Amino acid sequence: MNKREVKLKNGKIIHLRHIQRQDVDCIWKIYNQVVDEGIYLPTFERVESMLEKLSWYNNLIEQENLCLVAVDPNLEINKNIVGQCTIENLDWETARHVATLGIL
Repeated sequence: MNKREVKLKNGKIIHLRHIQRQDVDCIWKIYNQVVDEGIYLPTFERVESMLEKLSWYNNLIEQENLCLVAVDPNLEINKNIVGQCTIENLDWETARHVATLGIL
């Protein structure tokens, strides 16, 4: 998938594309911000280790899961990812028929 330009209802333009290795730090920065709010992910902990962040990325790729990122082309690089969506296969029984959709 090449990047796809999408016009939002508010008129803003974003680009959707597959995750790239250089996106990892920005994605985890957003995750950590949500964890810090203590509302939506109150039982989760921040992820600070680059090794852990890259391990997540490498597992995502190795297991042939899908991760799409939404990029605001008007923002500074490394701060321009405004969201991401992962679709992952799971090992438990239900996952043979259904994938998990995770949205941050």
